[in-house]
Amino acid sequence: MLAIKIMNELLHEPVWTCIEDAGVETDSLPLVHDDSVVVSLNGKIGKLYDFYYEFGSHGMACWFNEGQENVDKARTPKLFDKLNARLAEISDGPFHRRP
Repeated sequence: MLAIKIMNELLHEPVWTCIEDAGVETDSLPLVHDDSVVVSLNGKIGKLYDFYYEFGSHGMACWFNEGQENVDKARTPKLFDKLNARLAEISDGPFHRRP
């Protein structure tokens, strides 16, 4: 079974499609990976999150800019809400949230 996970990680957009039992990432879900709205929102959120990381800054190899993340706190949930809404729109029934 395939699973969709939504999570932020540096240099990876937030939509992860995985083979659930194996935990292996896959791109074999065209319903998600080929949808122009999902692709656009996924890219925007990924770029926004990556922007918070600075390399060779503040005396550290990699520094996370919490101040900028706080500035964007109102914007980020709205993008995730749009992404989740679109995933719900294109779902043919197998998408569900886990508690």
